[in-house]
Amino acid sequence: MLVVLPGLEARRLEVEESAKAPPPYSPIIASCAPKLPKNCGDEVKESVLGLEGSAPTADCCRQLIRWGKTCHDAFAQLLVSREPASQKSSILTNRLEAKRLEVEESAKAPPPYSPIIASCAPKLPKNCGDEVKESVLGLGGSVPTADCCRQLVRWGKTCHDAFSQLLVSREPASQKSSILTNSKTIWEGCVDVEESSPIISSCAAKLSKNCGEEVKLSVLGHQGSVPTNKCCRQLVRSGKTCHDAFAQLLVSREPASQKSSILTNSKTIWEGCIDVR
Repeated sequence: MLVVLPGLEARRLEVEESAKAPPPYSPIIASCAPKLPKNCGDEVKESVLGLEGSAPTADCCRQLIRWGKTCHDAFAQLLVSREPASQKSSILTNRLEAKRLEVEESAKAPPPYSPIIASCAPKLPKNCGDEVKESVLGLGGSVPTADCCRQLVRWGKTCHDAFSQLLVSREPASQKSSILTNSKTIWEGCVDVEESSPIISSCAAKLSKNCGEEVKLSVLGHQGSVPTNKCCRQLVRSGKTCHDAFAQLLVSREPASQKSSILTNSKTIWEGCIDVR
């Protein structure tokens, strides 16, 4: 006759209950779990377990991507540990399928703003930004108004080019060439509009073409370029308002990295020309 001691029987029951209990959460699961909403977690769980017709929604996919692959893989391993061994292969395969969906959704998502776009965006009014966008995309013969053109030129070529590249990244690859062509055409057209602004038009008449070229090369810092004494006298007669307007026009046409040197050169040239008798 087999005698079972009470203490041993109690221990056996403990072991059996422990075997039935689900494995405890690992630290990584405990850390990851609060970061994914329950409804999305349920969607992912059902998909990974291969429940018929289950697939994470697009919104859940985006949340899953933000959750991260480490959390996703740990979650899949937790499911493996809780399901029959015969399901391990299908669970891990479904995990890979879920990852494929993540990648596809990520590819559909618009690219994030670059730092330069984030910096430029607030500087151009929305209505003008919309005009430029429609023009660059070639929508129905759209062109920016003269006022918008002037704002665009003040915005600067660096911002305009970054904005165009953002549009390229969001449109089909087949449109890249036309977007960049439109962008160049619009910029050049808007610079012409800015040049025809009343102050520029009025000032241009006060300076001979040769002198204007001398001043331009000097302000742009071309080696050895300085206005002649004769040109300096014309420049001073045209007035500082005109000189500053020309300098700002050059700033708008050149890369942002040159702004500081252009304005410094402009100031130096003006002060030097004032001293010419």
